[in-house]
Amino acid sequence: MKQETRLEKFFNTLLLVLISVFILFNAASFGGVKTISFYFGHLFAILIGFIWVLKMICTRNIQLLKSYSVLFVIAFVIYATMYYFISDIPYYARNELFQIFDYACIFIVIVNSFHRTKYQYAISFVLLGGAVVLASLGAMQYFKHYTDITGIGFRSELTQLNQSEEELLTLAEQTDVQTAFGSVVEPKPDQYANRASGTWVCPNHLSGFLEMIFPIAIALCLFSRLSMGIRLLLGYASIVTMIGWVLTFSRGGWLAGTAGLIAIFVMAFLREDSRGKNWVLPCIIIAILLTMCALFIPPVKERVLTIRPGADTSITTRMKIWDGAIALIKEAPVFGYGPGAFAWRYPPYKNPNLKCMVTYTHNDYLNALVDYGIVGAVIIAAFMLYLLLRVTLIPKFYDYPDNQAILLGALGALVTVFVHAIFDFNNHIYSNAMLFMVIAGLIVVSSIPYEFLNEFSWRFRWINQNILLLLLVGIGVTLCLTGAFLQGYRILKSDMYAREGAVLKSNIFWDKALERLEKASKLDPVNPKIYAEMAAVNASMAVFRRDSHSNLTEKALDLYNTSLRYNPYESDFMFKKALLLKRLGQHQKAYETLEYALEQEPTNEAYLEQFKALNSKIE
Repeated sequence: MKQETRLEKFFNTLLLVLISVFILFNAASFGGVKTISFYFGHLFAILIGFIWVLKMICTRNIQLLKSYSVLFVIAFVIYATMYYFISDIPYYARNELFQIFDYACIFIVIVNSFHRTKYQYAISFVLLGGAVVLASLGAMQYFKHYTDITGIGFRSELTQLNQSEEELLTLAEQTDVQTAFGSVVEPKPDQYANRASGTWVCPNHLSGFLEMIFPIAIALCLFSRLSMGIRLLLGYASIVTMIGWVLTFSRGGWLAGTAGLIAIFVMAFLREDSRGKNWVLPCIIIAILLTMCALFIPPVKERVLTIRPGADTSITTRMKIWDGAIALIKEAPVFGYGPGAFAWRYPPYKNPNLKCMVTYTHNDYLNALVDYGIVGAVIIAAFMLYLLLRVTLIPKFYDYPDNQAILLGALGALVTVFVHAIFDFNNHIYSNAMLFMVIAGLIVVSSIPYEFLNEFSWRFRWINQNILLLLLVGIGVTLCLTGAFLQGYRILKSDMYAREGAVLKSNIFWDKALERLEKASKLDPVNPKIYAEMAAVNASMAVFRRDSHSNLTEKALDLYNTSLRYNPYESDFMFKKALLLKRLGQHQKAYETLEYALEQEPTNEAYLEQFKALNSKIE
């Protein structure tokens, strides 16, 4: 077995630390759902990729794992990239493509760096530690009835709610507005009251995060060869994590977590162990405790009884969304509509009884078919099937109990992802999807004992042995990553300016808001929301500045046209444009614009009301 050099150990440890920080930051920043936190995470992912490339160059050991999983990931990245270039919503397609790049980067780094069991254990312990903290926070939220959610991220110094008019003016004169890093407090929506959600707004996403971790902890506790003291700590951590999972009251999460536990129990019979079947009793105890929770704890029992069609409005709502998504899939079944397209293509197919905006299908399988069609879904399915088939290696790992335990736990986590994807969209939450790719990486590396690594790797000796070629490869990849980093930084800076502009706009500092928004548009010229914000500022200014009313209104119209160029499906932009046209007396154009808006959202009551009013004027 090849010994790990000091340089390799340094880089692998650094990668371990960076990936651990990356996963925990995503979880702590509301799951990375805010664009500004996501862009920051994207830069972090590029940095991790750069460190990995630097490691290979410095150690003169460029190698890639021979695995179909890597080929499937690369194939999907290429497919999504090709679709991005023909997308008619470039801003949203680009953001989804960034996420796909990040997932692929972390997966490839893990499967090519963490072959030694010590790194696999280390990342598992870090994830479990984070899960214990998040589950404990969720339990506190439940028992203390917290109505706010605290996370970390970027916040604006100037806020409308917390400061007096004098303070606002002083801040506006001194610093305008600055986006700062720190703690952020979000109010919890009423529908999630008295449910554990950790640092996510939605409890379902905390459940999705925890349910991927406790199967690994349980497997390591029951099947690893770690010392008894560590295994007892793992058992305690598993219990804490599962308590947090239960208190999310996520029915899809409960079903998924239960399926993961059953999968571990079933897969455990495939393994051979000199210790016999002493793991059966703890599994039975876990099953009994969960059953007692479902039968004798009133809040849990009441929630369990709603797991049936028609028993709850959220279940009915999901089924209505699925009907519309299926109708949408039938229109473009082979290639779909492109990255990030569902939210914008779905409204015309929305059930008339659904009043809320629908961003995802609440079913990741249907969402994948809408966005990427059968071609993309087949690539994803092949990747998932490859991971699942690693279960066949469990009986062969008698001499590698550590690999066996990690593989068994990670496969149990994989089952939870399969099940929860039926009811929710956890794989569209940045933190949860990234955690899944880490677990997918653990499945791959734990299924290849380190001593056989050379047999499963492309080693590129002709590059490693030629210093000039090695430097050229390193320079080429470094330039690509540097370009990606600079582009990501521009977009992050643009998002900061846009948020500052929105805060200034809400506080009626219009000139300063336009200054910030114009900076943002130069850095990210395909973001339709920036132009819409600028249009709203000009439209507001037109009301109060009568001397330039017409010019400002015309400018607002031009900006709405620009925003619709980059997102032709945003009915809200169309509606606001129609109101401006109506203000200018251009009723026919306003009527036609509202017709387009109603094609997107035919059941919107505000649109219908204005449409009828304009129709009467035209007649």
